[in-house]
Amino acid sequence: MMIVMGDFNAKVGSDNRNSEDIMGKHGLGNRNNNGESLLGMCSNYQLTIGGTLFPHNVVHKATWKSPDGHTTNQIDHFLISRKWRNSLFDLRAYRGADHYLLIAEIKLKIAKIRKTQPLRQEKWEEVKESLQKIAEENLGYQRHIKKPWISDGTWEKIKERKKIKQKILQAGHSTQIRTLEEQYLTKNKEVKRSARRDKRLWTEELAEKAQMAAEINDSRTLYRTTKTLAIKNINRKCSIVKDKEGNILASKEDQLHRWTEFFSKPQQIIATVIQKRISDALEPTLRKEQADFRPQRSCIDQINTLRIIIEQSQEFRSPLYMVLVDFQRAFDTIKHIAIWKALREKGVPEKISA
Repeated sequence: MMIVMGDFNAKVGSDNRNSEDIMGKHGLGNRNNNGESLLGMCSNYQLTIGGTLFPHNVVHKATWKSPDGHTTNQIDHFLISRKWRNSLFDLRAYRGADHYLLIAEIKLKIAKIRKTQPLRQEKWEEVKESLQKIAEENLGYQRHIKKPWISDGTWEKIKERKKIKQKILQAGHSTQIRTLEEQYLTKNKEVKRSARRDKRLWTEELAEKAQMAAEINDSRTLYRTTKTLAIKNINRKCSIVKDKEGNILASKEDQLHRWTEFFSKPQQIIATVIQKRISDALEPTLRKEQADFRPQRSCIDQINTLRIIIEQSQEFRSPLYMVLVDFQRAFDTIKHIAIWKALREKGVPEKISA
């Protein structure tokens, strides 16, 4: 048995002349170009369009509703092998999202099982347990994480909106459906308005917390609060390790061996020690606004803070003025004597800077 189902964006209509073996006369709408292509595919692969075989109401034939909420079409199809056409007992659509759920009822005649063979139910249970175990180990269960800023009042409005949606799906008359859809749109606007208000209050509370942390120089709390406001987590990935010829090293052993070669050079170790000593001597003399290449003062925090300021300015439509100044460290364009002199003025010992 071959079953093909999905969104074909094809309307086949109800005219089944010269195509009686491919479709029935209970389709919906008028045939389009994709519908002609679908009929050709069914003819080549000996398939039958199941949605055209059963005389259901229009609401149970349509499989898609346009964004305007009124136009419906039959563009999702369930195709079954022509040989097994009589095994398809029913096929209907159940309204839900923009693409409706199609449920088919298939009845098969299974050959009598000998008593010496294990029951098919037992085999199915074994297969089901194996598939479920593999899925739990590799995929796990989907976790629905609630937004931290949504209040209990907003959740109540969301539940009310869901109840109206259920009434729309259960309604049978078009006038009743339109009335419920108007109620749904009104309730949906209330939910969005309430959610925006909750998010604004939540953001202001976190901004005050970040401001207090900045005033008392609590960098840890400031970073966490800024990261929470930014929402997105930053993925830190390890840099690519290459050998001397520039080839990428994939295995962990090759990468460790390459790092060992890199740090085994005495001059590099000495340079690292000198750089560490210079950094320790210069750290107390630098301004607290100076970031990058300093412990616990990454540029990421400043970039996140700047991005949050821009987002808040756009959300509340408030004016924002920024001045960006590009400072260039031109170590290679000045004399080394001037560098040693500047280091001594900053308090670096002569035995390091000489």
